[in-house]
Amino acid sequence: MERSLASVLTDTLDAAHAQLDAARQLDPERLADATASRQDLQFELEIIQNRDALRVDEEIADTLRSLRETDQRLVSVLGAANSVFRNVLQPNSTPTYGASGRIRER
Repeated sequence: MERSLASVLTDTLDAAHAQLDAARQLDPERLADATASRQDLQFELEIIQNRDALRVDEEIADTLRSLRETDQRLVSVLGAANSVFRNVLQPNSTPTYGASGRIRER
């Protein structure tokens, strides 16, 4: 069964919202599931792109704008979480010895 571009894009937006919600709640399993779903939808979009001459109407344009905005929020949330975890897991401690083998000042 062939789905319309609008239908696949709407499902992609839903998957992006699921990714954003999972990222905000730091739920890696839900984030992985939503990401896998989105990858499947991306494959479906590529098939539609190769099969059809795409016509973008106002509904599709609105969905694409919402998808872009959601992706920007997702990148921000994931970037913030990455920064926090990097600081927690790798604190900035001065090593005792430098690369030349000399003791560094503290």
